Amino acid sequence: VLANLLETEDMSPSEKGFLTKYKNKIDQIEANEAEIAAMESELKELRRSGKKDSSRAITLEGKIKNRELEIARDENMILNLESTKPIKELLKREKNAAYAEGMLAGQMAQGNKRVSQLLARNGLQ
Repeated sequence: VLANLLETEDMSPSEKGFLTKYKNKIDQIEANEAEIAAMESELKELRRSGKKDSSRAITLEGKIKNRELEIARDENMILNLESTKPIKELLKREKNAAYAEGMLAGQMAQGNKRVSQLLARNGLQ
């Protein structure tokens, strides 16, 4: 939700800055997760071929641990960002907007139902 709010124009520069940091951290986590998956796949192949103690395997294991640490740090930073006032205000506004949109959709659906009932009663449907 938060990462998609960057496209919204009605936010302060402070809010935009926090959201940019937030989105960048999410992108970084996703990139690290993709790298880990690729390295784990290569490591699996090395183990299958009996080269689990090779220097490449040891290097991969170290890189995987480093990426996992980076992910943990980034996730912690995201949690810290989510607890800041600008982000809380954005979430509150987004939640209120979503609620209002849901109410409007419900009212429109109910209005459409009433129109259909009126048309049916009058044989116009």
